[in-house]
Formats: sequence, structure tokens, C-alpha cells
Amino acid sequence: MILTPDHFMRLRKTYQQGKQEYYSFNIQRFAALDYLPGKAATDTLEIKTQADDIIYQTYEDPAGDIDSMATRWDIPMKKLPPQRVDSLKQALLFLKGRGL
Repeated sequence: MILTPDHFMRLRKTYQQGKQEYYSFNIQRFAALDYLPGKAATDTLEIKTQADDIIYQTYEDPAGDIDSMATRWDIPMKKLPPQRVDSLKQALLFLKGRGL
């Protein structure tokens, strides 16, 4: 995940079959960050925006390419200590508060 010079958080995932997923949102539209415990070794990091502000696109998807907007972005994560989640949340709030 990166923060671009134009203040967008972006993530690109590329799968072995060639499918690509792109996620992006402007940091000013950030609303909340939650950490949802899972049943196995994977939990979910949930990022929420004020409205349908998260851009979701797929390319080279055998089921067909997607171009849509969302309010919530669920990211599968390995177990994270609460301090790391809080640190990420505080960093996002700081960047938003700076008017980026």
C-alpha cells in the first residue's frame, strides 16, 4: 500500500494467473479503520470511507473485468498486535488532519 503525491492510498494485487486488482481512495475521504478477528491465522483490516469513495478495478479477470466504487475495503491480514492497528489508524487520521 502506498500514499501517492496526489494523496491517494493505493494497492495493487497481482495473482499468478495474471488477474490484477486495484484499490484506491483519497485520504480526505477516510472515515474509519477496524480490525476484525478471524477464525484462523488471517484477520480482516476494514477501511471505511465517507461514501462510495473507494475505487475497485480488476483487469485480466477470467470472470470479467470490474470497475466499481465502494464504501468499505476489507483487506485480509495476518494476525496484527493491537498496537500496530492503532498506529496505522492514528497515521491515517494524522494525514487526513493535515489536509492532504
